[in-house]
Amino acid sequence: MRIHLIASGALAALCATSALAGSDNFNRANLNHRWGFLAGSLFIVNNELQGTSGAEGIFIDADALLAQSATAKVILHGTGLQYGAITVGSNTDLNAFVKIQSQGGTGMFDHVGFYTGNNGDGVFVAMTSPMASPATMTVSLFASVAILTVKSASGTQVYSHDYGAFLEGTGVGTLGAVSLDNFTSPTLVPPASSVAPFVQPVAVVGSNAADLTRRP
Repeated sequence: MRIHLIASGALAALCATSALAGSDNFNRANLNHRWGFLAGSLFIVNNELQGTSGAEGIFIDADALLAQSATAKVILHGTGLQYGAITVGSNTDLNAFVKIQSQGGTGMFDHVGFYTGNNGDGVFVAMTSPMASPATMTVSLFASVAILTVKSASGTQVYSHDYGAFLEGTGVGTLGAVSLDNFTSPTLVPPASSVAPFVQPVAVVGSNAADLTRRP
């Protein structure tokens, strides 16, 4: 099991708090030994992680056996097509790829996706209502069920999807001019009952919208 970062858009940026295992604040010039690369190139600009289209990397510092939850702040820049994602998985093919996306041209998050691989197959749905940027997304895995919690000035929304099997380890993914901040991946996953306990999760079973990042 490995820790992944997948940067698949024109610009990806991630800046995180340090100190905790499974965290990186990118307050340095180069990624160095904390990250390994699988595809494309990843680099630091202004203390943020950025990547070329299709870039993929491994976060070596995280605990590959225990990391099953991650949090990141996702910030939209402009009104173009963008997403921020957190990945949870054992390898580049059999991983959950959970994203919040802006594709309506309003500069707000309006869709969520539960995919596998790098923005691969899965389900894609409209959010119950659009959410302002920035938004903090948390993906936690409980057995085969991934729970996505999204918090912003617009409130809190929670979504769940049952992948059926596998899934351990954490990372992130991006598309477009989005940036991610404050990435952490704790070794201890909070109990399911503590994840936004006053918000009823929306169970995502099938798609109800077209994903503009996956058009032919």
